[in-house]
Amino acid sequence: MKKTLAFILVCALLVSAFTLTAFAANVVGTHGNTGTVEDGVADFDDSDLDNNTGNITVKVDTVVHKYAVDVDYTIPAYELPGITWNVNTLKYDTTTVAADKKFTNHVTIELTNYSDKPVNTQVTAVDEDGADGIAFNWESVESETTAHSTNIDFSNAVGTTTVAKAQLVAVAYKPNNVGSEATKVVYTLNVDCADEVATVLYFESIGKLNTPDLVIGAYTVTVAN
Repeated sequence: MKKTLAFILVCALLVSAFTLTAFAANVVGTHGNTGTVEDGVADFDDSDLDNNTGNITVKVDTVVHKYAVDVDYTIPAYELPGITWNVNTLKYDTTTVAADKKFTNHVTIELTNYSDKPVNTQVTAVDEDGADGIAFNWESVESETTAHSTNIDFSNAVGTTTVAKAQLVAVAYKPNNVGSEATKVVYTLNVDCADEVATVLYFESIGKLNTPDLVIGAYTVTVAN
């Protein structure tokens, strides 16, 4: 008896686990009503079927959007040459600066969007001293593909502050939920020194010689949704 009851209980639980809605109704005549020849009808009208309609439905659950953005910096450690006055040539001789420390190198800031929503990015560069002969200006703001970013603007410069902006688009959904690729934008900032000797002499005049980490500017990265 115990085994039989247990089997019946398991069957009941299995049946209750299904949420499929199923039903049956007589739409023309009857079948199995009396079990005799009286069941069924000799004829019927199409209008008898008018009320046998219904909806097929689906439950749509929630969507949770997520944000994730990375930023990578390449900031050169710039150097100015040492200078020595040459009484024969009447000009300054300069020391050699390593290639990776010259002003020909750019500041690059790369932002990567892993979100399924777009994000607005902005990089602000501020020239610390407008009189030192070192200037900041944007070389480019670009993506690996044109589909990665929109609303690019890097022409906004006010005094010693220059701003660049770009919207990183959302990671594109691929059919059948196949993994996609992140979207990226790279900000490239020129740091130019038109006359390095003149800049060294300027820093001497304001008492800034032999300063290993002299701040010539700053940047700020902003990300907003």
